[in-house]
Amino acid sequence: MLQEYGLGGLGVACITCDHPLSFIPNCYPLVFRCENGHRFSLEQLLEVELPGAAFFRDGLPWSTLRNWEQRARLFHSLSGCAMRNGNPLVAADFKEAANRFEGWISSLGMLLARRYPAAASPA
Repeated sequence: MLQEYGLGGLGVACITCDHPLSFIPNCYPLVFRCENGHRFSLEQLLEVELPGAAFFRDGLPWSTLRNWEQRARLFHSLSGCAMRNGNPLVAADFKEAANRFEGWISSLGMLLARRYPAAASPA
């Protein structure tokens, strides 16, 4: 029986049913699954984070920026946890995901600075 590591307490939910996801560290590349049996790769989960067409209205850029910052911290934390548990490949994948979020954060931050030069991020 494969051991699964739950991520539900850390804010990672199934993109289909919103149940907590867990990952099976013996699978490579990483496979995430929920209790309903939905399965996703890390790449599929990251694609969900990309903004849609109505992105620059109703404060979405700022909330997206804050969400991505939280996700980057989450993936850095998961990377450290995986490394401490002796899973360097899993740790590297989580680190890569964190770095991807940080790239998005940097790009969005520059866009927001150009679009709203005098504004600071709303509280």
